[in-house]
Amino acid sequence: AQANGVPWAVALEQPEEGGRVAKGDLLVKLNDNDLRATLARASSRRELALRRKRRIEQLFKDGIANEEELDTVLNDVAVQEADVALTQAQIAMTEIRAPFDGVVGLRFVSEGAFVNASSRVATLQRLDRLKVDFPVPERLAGRVRKGSPVTFSVAGVASRTTGSIYAFDPRIDSTTRTLLVRAVCPNPEGRLLPGAFASVEITLAE
Repeated sequence: AQANGVPWAVALEQPEEGGRVAKGDLLVKLNDNDLRATLARASSRRELALRRKRRIEQLFKDGIANEEELDTVLNDVAVQEADVALTQAQIAMTEIRAPFDGVVGLRFVSEGAFVNASSRVATLQRLDRLKVDFPVPERLAGRVRKGSPVTFSVAGVASRTTGSIYAFDPRIDSTTRTLLVRAVCPNPEGRLLPGAFASVEITLAE
């Protein structure tokens, strides 16, 4: 995030590296002191506008204030409330929260570091359920079915893992002449890590 093009410093609120987080947990908090000062000023102006609104409404009921004065004060209240809402939204954007349950990887920033929109902060991986992508030769593409079981092995993991096909591309890759298939598999113990190379076996007929 940036304020007027100037990178913000990180006020670190991250969990420990390798720690588990739940969806919505705060991962990183950026320094928002200037925005909170702006919010305090906007809130004060809104309160002042609300007090003036109450006075004008009473004067309008008593026939002392006219409709134009009432419209003016109502518009002022709306403007001040919009300023408060805008600043609150900007403050919310200084918080990076976990979009799903997972495990936080290594951090790439430290407290006090300056970051911008392209800065890499950390990785977050969901490990309890993984996707496995693999190609099937064109000549066998017509025999691929959703729900078909697959087994695969990964280097460093002694036992084979099972999963099932849940989707595949609706076209053949013109370069490799293969169909890209995706399977899902449970990984409750976190033995498998995303990015690993898998040797897949799929049974098309018996």
